[in-house]
Formats: sequence, structure tokens, C-alpha cells
Amino acid sequence: MNMNVDEILLSIIIPVYNVENYLEKCVESVLSNRILSEIILVDDGSTDLSSNICDSLADKYQRVSVLHKANGGLSSARNYGLKKAKGRYVAFVDSDDWLEQGAYDKLFNCVKEDIDILKFSYCLDCPNEIISVHNILKDGIYERESIEKSILPLAFGGDKLADSTISKINLSATSNIYRRKFIENNSLEFVSEREVGSEDFLFNLEALICTEKIQVVDLCLYHYVQREGSLTKQYRGKMYNQYIKLCKYLYDYMIEKNCVNEYKEYYQHFYSCLMYLCLWNECNEYAPGTKKDKVNKVKRILKEDDLQTNIRKIRVRDLKSKILKKLIILRAAKIIYRLKSS
Repeated sequence: MNMNVDEILLSIIIPVYNVENYLEKCVESVLSNRILSEIILVDDGSTDLSSNICDSLADKYQRVSVLHKANGGLSSARNYGLKKAKGRYVAFVDSDDWLEQGAYDKLFNCVKEDIDILKFSYCLDCPNEIISVHNILKDGIYERESIEKSILPLAFGGDKLADSTISKINLSATSNIYRRKFIENNSLEFVSEREVGSEDFLFNLEALICTEKIQVVDLCLYHYVQREGSLTKQYRGKMYNQYIKLCKYLYDYMIEKNCVNEYKEYYQHFYSCLMYLCLWNECNEYAPGTKKDKVNKVKRILKEDDLQTNIRKIRVRDLKSKILKKLIILRAAKIIYRLKSS
């Protein structure tokens, strides 16, 4: 790739792993943009034809380069691509997804100021329909005061506990564009999804803690493709340990940024919401074991001191969340199990 790095506006990082049937469509959709950009394909040890397709695309298009590495997971591939990125801004695309034609052109046409993060909406491509998922935030520029007032409370879970979605705003990395120096200056990186379960949650919460300026644009331009297999509700055996680690990483970052006291209530709510999901996960019909086994796992979570400490501090408004909060404090494992399994 022979490009003047001083002119590159956007680096588009695409981790690749065994997506031979989808990769070309993904890359071609990104190539439809006219802004000066580089496309970095990070082949994460693919065992199908994806590696060869990456090489062919790099040979065919000047803007495309490929990095081959041993398999390390999505976060590892993104971080590897970040180290090689030269653009002023950085975007992430999953290799089985695609974008509307000229998506990044349209987004940058909306940018009138120097920002840290540009948030946009997306489409959920289901097997039988496409659903536009709009951001609940209003279009516009959010500086630090408005970020703390309007965005952070929603990002950390709002005022509900009994909800299947924790953050009330989209925290997917693929629905954001980031200023590269902002990422570097704040030591932001993706922690392995194998370790924390939700690498995007952690990365974007840390980004929101330190960002000074965000722009929101309600354009549904990114297509997140939901395959048949991903629609099945599954039991996640590692969820509890992963979410405990996620919270530790987040808390340590808050210590590093000297904002624990400032955002302690947000953290307590976020922690409690994650533990709620863990409780529901153990009650899942797909979870292994008998009813007694599942209830015992719920009991073990309810006994955790951090959960009991944090749940007592949070404030919730809706009746369902108030009831659930009380049940958790009372460690009523059997009732919680019946509520979920009924």
C-alpha cells in the first residue's frame, strides 16, 4: 500500500477468522467510501480460505493491507490492527457484517468539529427481516458536562435492574468511530473477550469515562448480521467469572483515572446489573444440571459480599427492579429461580 500517511483520514480495522463466505462482501462494502482511508485486514489464524482471500484483496486494492497472526481472538486482532493504523480516526468492522454504500463518507460529512468519538446507529440483519436500531441519544455534540449528565448514566445501566440489556445506549465498537490519538493517549485497548465476556462494553465504558467530546448521528449505516445459530439462547458457563473480571478491569481503570468517587454509584449499578444477568443465566433452561443444582449456583452468587454491598447502594424506580433488589438482598434463591423459569 503506497499512501501518504499524513493524508489518511480513517483506518478501518477488520479482524478476520474463518469467514470465507462473507469476507469479500464486507470489504467491498467498505471500499465504497471515497474518503482517503486504509483497510487493515487482520487474519487471526484462519483455517479456511479466509487467509487467501485476504491476500487476494490486498493484491487487488491499493487501500487494503493484510496482517497475518496466530489466533488470539477478536480483541487481540483489533489491538494488533490498532498498532499498525495510521489514520486520524479508527473504525472497527466485523468481517461477516457490511455497511451501506458510502457509509463513512456520510458520517464524516456530518462532522464539523474535532471529536473523540462519533456514535451512529445500525441495522440488525435477521434471517427474515432487517431492523433499524436507532440510538436513543439525540443528534448533536456532547461535551464533558453533557456526557456526564446525559450519556454516562445510560451507559452504566440507567435506573433499572431487571432488564435484559444493561447499557441503554449501544456500546458496540462497530457503531463508533474513534480519534486514534484519543485511544493512544488514554491507553485504551480491548481486553480479551475470552477473559471478560464483553470486550466492547469494557472498552467503551472506559472511553466514556475519559472522553471530552462525542458526536451522535442517527444514521443506520452498519449492518450487523445475525446468523441462525446466534439466535439460540444459550447457557454461558463462564459468564460469572468473566463479568467479575470485567468489573475489576473497569474499577482499576477508574482508579487510574482518579474518578472512583465520582462514578461510584454508576459502577455499583453496573455491577449489580451484571450479576442480575449471571443469576438469570444460571436459571436458563439450557443450563446443565437439575433444578437443585441451578438453585445452588444462584445461592453461591447471592452470597457474594460485593453483590450484597453494591445492591444495597443502588437506586431503582420501577416495581420489578425494586422487587428483584429485595429478593437479592434476602438471598431468596428459590424465588428468583421460580421467577425466571416460570
